[in-house]
Amino acid sequence: MCPSYQATLDERHSTRGRGNALRLAITGQLGATDGAAGDRSEPPQPDWNDAETLKTLDLCLSCKACKAECPSNVDVARLKAEYVAQSYAARGGPPLAAKLMGNVRAQSPRLDHAGRGQRHRVVFDRQGRRAPLLGIDPRRNLPRSPARSRGRSIERSPGVRRTFLRAPAVVLFGDCFTMFNEPGIGMAAVRVLRAFGYSVGLADAGCCGRAQISTGLLGEASRTMAHTVERLMPWVRDERVRAIVVAEPSCQSAICDDWLDLRSPAPDADVRAIAAETTSLESFLESRWGSHPRTPEWTEYREDSGDDVLYHGHCHAKALWGNGAHTGALQRAAGGRLRVLDTGCCGMAGAFGYAASRFDLSMRIGEMTLLPAVRDCAPGSAVLAAGTSCRHQIAEGTGERALHPVEWLASRIAD
Repeated sequence: MCPSYQATLDERHSTRGRGNALRLAITGQLGATDGAAGDRSEPPQPDWNDAETLKTLDLCLSCKACKAECPSNVDVARLKAEYVAQSYAARGGPPLAAKLMGNVRAQSPRLDHAGRGQRHRVVFDRQGRRAPLLGIDPRRNLPRSPARSRGRSIERSPGVRRTFLRAPAVVLFGDCFTMFNEPGIGMAAVRVLRAFGYSVGLADAGCCGRAQISTGLLGEASRTMAHTVERLMPWVRDERVRAIVVAEPSCQSAICDDWLDLRSPAPDADVRAIAAETTSLESFLESRWGSHPRTPEWTEYREDSGDDVLYHGHCHAKALWGNGAHTGALQRAAGGRLRVLDTGCCGMAGAFGYAASRFDLSMRIGEMTLLPAVRDCAPGSAVLAAGTSCRHQIAEGTGERALHPVEWLASRIAD
């Protein structure tokens, strides 16, 4: 069920409400009146800039829950992206805020000038009132990029290669967050994969276009996708490579789901080949358990320690693959202490939770299930969340630092 509907109980923000709004706007039925008898008027045209439709779509978190939970399996996130893209085209182009939010990879290196925990600047409007810069709520912390060298810390991990690999090999996709904001996750992924006997490559191939897709910049997303596909294909063609693993679930969903329907100059066969080879590291480990080149020794984990391992599933991962695809390897390493939280959307959802107009709703969604569950966990428990937005919301809503599952797996490997 749509998170914003759960928080507002307003029918317009349900999947059905958004679907009806889109249907009326796209078929030109908004404000339509019957013509006089015999009137041969032109057929109704889509209304790509209906203010109320845009308002309805504004509270869609693009979480893709409807794709799995709606009886019709309607993907409102995809329909929203198309409608917003058409809206931009009809009015002459996207606003600056959408351009900046959509091109997160280009902006990430510039965030290294901000100190950890430093909040972004605010500006003042013509009436002297505080106005958040680009609509970002001043209560939000901006992500920080500690590594100006484009993932150099990952490259320096033992055994990482950009080109030649020995078999068997696994390639880590250099997504925006792993490359710029949280390189420790990439380093943990390298440690885990090498412990399982793989040679590891780093594919700094470019962006998946997730942020561009979510903000309706579909033309830019198409060009971004074509560029990234071209740079990923040599890895896919390499017979030594067993898989391309992605740390960020929203990037994985872009490659494995959205790319398949996004019009792009990239050859369709190449797009599908990449999607078939792409998976999360956790799923890769579990799907081949027992056939990896090597099985690492795990550090002792006392069953009676009382320290639970709490797992919060990412919305896209749950909608497309289910939690089970990502928790099997964690269960093996947790010694029975893994507890999958019965939680919904975190409420952050990429750029959604940054907007001043949506901050309160974002926090209200987080408070429905996730944030209370984290606060109630026993001291010493580990909280795992694969999504960077989920970890951000947990940190700001509870003060707890959630780990990426790969970080936790790396900590469990015996030296």
